[in-house]
Amino acid sequence: MSRSLETSGREFQLHIVDDNSSQETVDKIQTIAPSGTTFDFLPARDQEHLNPKQRSRFSVGVAYKYMYDLPQNELVYTVEDDYLHYPHAISKIVKAYEYFSELDPSINVGIFPQDFNQLYPHKDNSYSSTYVRPCVVVPGPDRYYRTTWFTHESFMITTNLLNQYKKDFDRLMNIGTIDGAWEGGILSDVWTSKDVAMMMPLGTHAIHLGSQKDISFFVTDWETLWENNRV
Repeated sequence: MSRSLETSGREFQLHIVDDNSSQETVDKIQTIAPSGTTFDFLPARDQEHLNPKQRSRFSVGVAYKYMYDLPQNELVYTVEDDYLHYPHAISKIVKAYEYFSELDPSINVGIFPQDFNQLYPHKDNSYSSTYVRPCVVVPGPDRYYRTTWFTHESFMITTNLLNQYKKDFDRLMNIGTIDGAWEGGILSDVWTSKDVAMMMPLGTHAIHLGSQKDISFFVTDWETLWENNRV
């Protein structure tokens, strides 16, 4: 993602929350991070009795505390560690945000960078009844976009929207602790609000490498992209 930031032509502040990586990884992160990057290297702690989802919530909480404290009207992009971005992805995401914001200034726009497979009817989509819902498709600055009720925990919004719906975003900390708490159910309460439009590109800006089934339709170059971004 750092290369996409550097080609964006925008001023940005990169803040990395690292949760107990090896010292080798920590050293590497500090070496490759753009100048001016800030870090939260989280200390070791007792996680013996926590499930994997609960363990991830500590670093998520640290990230949101950082974003809540940013000035109003800042554009923030929170992204998980298993997203692979195309070289000019950040620039295109920002342009899409600006374009859709200008169409209707009364709407709080967000951008989900991934063209997410599960949101389409497909023979291999075993959760169509959950994910597939009606949407609105509109042309954007460089491709079509559609509205989406669902995102992972990676998206671009303003700090105004973040703080306006703080109670909802705080519920993300319940994942792994409260039965039925999951990102889609929590974030959808925000994305489906009348004053919010979360937009998703038809033709992805980033590739989610969580599993093979998450790689967007028609993407065939992810291995090449991975190799080109290795440092």
